[in-house]
Amino acid sequence: MRQPQAIPKPHNRPPPQLNGEVAVLSPRDIPQELAYRLFLLELAAMDRAADSARAAGKNDAPLRNYFQGAFGLDPAEFQRLLAAARLCASLRERNRQSIGQTVQALRLSPQDAQLRSRLEQLHRDNQAAVLGPVEQLRAELGPRRFAWLDQQVRRHVAANLKIYRKRAGAPTGPGGR
Repeated sequence: MRQPQAIPKPHNRPPPQLNGEVAVLSPRDIPQELAYRLFLLELAAMDRAADSARAAGKNDAPLRNYFQGAFGLDPAEFQRLLAAARLCASLRERNRQSIGQTVQALRLSPQDAQLRSRLEQLHRDNQAAVLGPVEQLRAELGPRRFAWLDQQVRRHVAANLKIYRKRAGAPTGPGGR
């Protein structure tokens, strides 16, 4: 089994101040669905980038092996993680298309209770698209190795996640958030 490597931070400068203070979460504070959504989608994107590099005749090993080495996973563990990332990404993409169609229909008929209910179900499906593969991974890896992986995922996400709080009375952004 490989020894874990330090995960590099993308930069050393502080994040910009946008309408207020920056909240930095500890790895334990990040909700499981958020941590794994961000991580699994990042891993799936790296996998697609590695496929593109290979198709272009370039070396794809750095992209393919980064998280395996950084998290100290053996090849079988990493393949399970990669399968979870691929499944999560494909389910969320399918849901994204359905959400887009439902939102378009709601714009034409904003009071339609069935469409609102459908949109709520699609959002629950999006959460399940993350949490289902995570639970499968937990079962496959066992409690000890999953706890190690969970710690690594949360550290990686926490190092790159910043939450910006708006000042009281600041105008809302697009989407009312």
